[in-house]
Amino acid sequence: MRELTRTRFALNWWAPRRTGWWLLIVASAVGAYWVGQGLAPGWRDFPTAGTIALVLTVPLAVAWWWLLRLPQLWSRIAPSGAIAAITWGAVVAAGVYALQSNAALITVIGQRASIDTAQVWGPALIAPLTEETGKAMGIGVVLLAVGQKLRTPMDAALLGAFAGLGFTLTEDVLYAFNIAYVNLGENELVSTTLIYFVRAVVFGAVSHSAFAAFVGAGLGFLTVGRGRWRVALGVTLIVL
Repeated sequence: MRELTRTRFALNWWAPRRTGWWLLIVASAVGAYWVGQGLAPGWRDFPTAGTIALVLTVPLAVAWWWLLRLPQLWSRIAPSGAIAAITWGAVVAAGVYALQSNAALITVIGQRASIDTAQVWGPALIAPLTEETGKAMGIGVVLLAVGQKLRTPMDAALLGAFAGLGFTLTEDVLYAFNIAYVNLGENELVSTTLIYFVRAVVFGAVSHSAFAAFVGAGLGFLTVGRGRWRVALGVTLIVL
């Protein structure tokens, strides 16, 4: 019990001798570039929506941070490790895996099937694969960056949840711009507030943090779980 309650996964912000540290830094820089490219048109056309989105992001991030600290009575993640996972989700999973990979694969579907098929089914088919893979990769990269191993499936679930939180924060801003485009810039305050309310409150229980936590827990059971049902349980959680 003492081992489980000891804070783990603290990240040294300057660790150039670790390959995982370089992977985290370089991937985050590339992801940040693509996130910036993806959000730039929205900022240019709808600065009001962007500003409101950032204002609403702060309490949302604080609320999720507090919520994800509750399970750490049993498995504690150092704040630096949690921030690293959030960063990965916000810029790498969102910028590289979601914005870039989704667009590329949906284009492939359009070329192999039809444009209508790609538009209707592309996001539903591609997004779960690319986005969950991107968030799950964050678990492994954070572990490599800090030079530690998982102790329990809860460790992986929490790291995944923090990566999911970062992904959510970026995606919420993108959705705010999307709804502004749909409304042709009318009532940006109302539309942005509404989309945040719907995503954070109405559908908060099925957010990216929850999805990534399930995937992380599944990976945790597969790697460090015990018992004869660990493989079946791990696969089930990942599929969920």
